[in-house]
Amino acid sequence: MIKSLQICACLFGIFLCFGFSDVKLVTFNGTVKNNGIPVKNVHVYVFEAGQIKSEIYTDSTGRFEVTSYFNKMLYIHVVKEGYIAQSIRANTRLFNKAQYNTQMNFDFKIIKQLKGKEPMKFKDPLGKIKYNYALNMFQFDTAYQAVITPKYEVFLKSLEEKDAGSEVDSTIVTPQ
Repeated sequence: MIKSLQICACLFGIFLCFGFSDVKLVTFNGTVKNNGIPVKNVHVYVFEAGQIKSEIYTDSTGRFEVTSYFNKMLYIHVVKEGYIAQSIRANTRLFNKAQYNTQMNFDFKIIKQLKGKEPMKFKDPLGKIKYNYALNMFQFDTAYQAVITPKYEVFLKSLEEKDAGSEVDSTIVTPQ
């Protein structure tokens, strides 16, 4: 009888720890596109504290899904041969995660690599995601977007104006 009670107490403890846990996850759904067209088989890496935490590929419609625990700083990198690698920083640190919306959808817009050049990566994250408590949702940091968008547009314009033998501004991109 005592043995049965000990086993029941042990099983109850296991259910409390695992079955009824309040662990919440945050999910980022994205589509990788080039000139508005989805790009399949793009390698998507999720970095946390400088380490790769997961890797996936986009599906035939360019879609991917990244799931993580709260209270993390993630970098979501997209890489495909023939394209310039890019990243987005996602801050999942929240005060009281139980009451918040735990999903966000967004697009990555990737561009073709310059012919004859080594693979490149745009130096800065193209966006920073954080939680907007007033709107109760994850969204892009608009102050950061106001700074990075003109920088990225200058970079894109320089690519349009240069031929395959031209140099690209090294303050904007780095070798991949």
